[in-house]
Amino acid sequence: MRRFLAALLFTVAFTNCKPPVYTYVYKTLPPEIQIHDTSKGIVLIDATPTTGDNNNANNNYSQYLFAAMQEDVKLPVETASDVCKEEMQLLLAKNPTVTSKIMKQYNANMLVVITKEEVGFKLDKIDKVKYENGAVSKTAMFDVFFEAKALIAQDNTFLERTIYVSRYYASRNVIDGVQTLPPEMKGCGADINMMAKENAQKLAHLFLDKKVIETWLNNKRHFKEVNE
Repeated sequence: MRRFLAALLFTVAFTNCKPPVYTYVYKTLPPEIQIHDTSKGIVLIDATPTTGDNNNANNNYSQYLFAAMQEDVKLPVETASDVCKEEMQLLLAKNPTVTSKIMKQYNANMLVVITKEEVGFKLDKIDKVKYENGAVSKTAMFDVFFEAKALIAQDNTFLERTIYVSRYYASRNVIDGVQTLPPEMKGCGADINMMAKENAQKLAHLFLDKKVIETWLNNKRHFKEVNE
C-alpha cells in the first residue's frame, strides 16, 4: 500500500510539472545623466594636477574621454586648456558664474571636468589551501585598478561621478607575520592604458540610453541584464 501511494504521488507531481517558459523583454531606459540642450556642445576640462604619482595617473585619459564623448555621445566636444588657476579653483568649488562664463565662451551647455585620476593595487582576496598534513598555504590575489572622478556642470547644477575599473593582475604568497607587499607598478602600463580607455567609455555612457534585457521565467522576472 505504501509503495502504491508513493508511486501515485510521484506520478501526480511529475504530471503537474510544467516546462519552464522563458520570455525576453527588451527595453530602453533613459540615460543616467540627460543632456538638456543638444544644440550646443560639451567642454572637457582636465583639472588633475600635472605632477604626482597617482593624481595624474594616465596622461592619455583626457584624450580617451574626448574620443569617447565624440564617438558615443555624438555632440561637439572641445577641450578648454586656457582656464587659469583662479578660475579652476572656483570651478572645482562649483561656482556658477565661472561655469556660465566658460560655457558661453565655448557655446556649450555642459562642462565635464576630470577632477581625479588614480591607479593602484587592491587586495581582492586571500585563497587558503589546507593540506592533509594540516599545513595551510595562503595566496594573496591583487587587482590593479584605474579610478577617475568627474564633475559635470549643466544649467547651474552640478553632479559628481566616480568610475572604477579593475582587473586581476598578480598573486603573492602569504607568510604569517610578514607583510605581503603588492606588485610593483612598473610593467603594468599596458593594463593601465586599457583600463583608462574602458573607464572613459563608461563615463561617456552615462549620457547614453541604456539597453536592458529582462528575462522572465514563468511570468516572473528572473534577472535583468544591462547592455550598454
